[in-house]
Amino acid sequence: MVARMRLTIRPLLYSASVCRSAVQLADRLLQIRPFAPDDLLPADWRDILNAWLAGVPVSEIGPENVRFIEDAFTYRLVWALEALRMRRIALGWESEIISGGAAACLETGLPRFVMAMLVRAGLPSRAGALAAVNDLDPVFVDSAGLVGWLESNEVAALTDTGEWPTPETAEIWQKFRADMLRSGSQKWSDSEWRRNVDPDTYRLDPIPR
Repeated sequence: MVARMRLTIRPLLYSASVCRSAVQLADRLLQIRPFAPDDLLPADWRDILNAWLAGVPVSEIGPENVRFIEDAFTYRLVWALEALRMRRIALGWESEIISGGAAACLETGLPRFVMAMLVRAGLPSRAGALAAVNDLDPVFVDSAGLVGWLESNEVAALTDTGEWPTPETAEIWQKFRADMLRSGSQKWSDSEWRRNVDPDTYRLDPIPR
């Protein structure tokens, strides 16, 4: 049961408005086929959703709830939100905020889009993403902005301490940052060659030797 969870989450880590909105949408969308789970929703599913979106570790939410989270939230609810978003776009709707941000938060189990971007980019730790963003409060909305932030002197200095964003996640953070900066530095290049062609014979003139 989720009652044993230690929901000692600092306000900066947790966006109550995200959770309220998600619960309100889930109340409706998870009752509609094909988004409704095959099994009945557990009585405490709202608590589980709130904890998941707040970034509470799975060990505290309860390993027995992992299958339900994956099916109901990261699969069906994300599917429903994306279907709803694409339908609205087809009708001419234009988002005033980051389009798809709610789905990203649900998929990764984090309360802010920038945290979700870190996990989606390859950081295999919700706790690491949560701590990094909570510490520095970065602002970026795309991969270029993410790489630019990772390149910053502030992030470099903290990474070099070997204990950031948390002592437990420092090693995987270092690998993630190195991989991102390495891939971000790779750029496409193009070259152009020209040959003289005889307009009558369409042969190269002169013939290359």
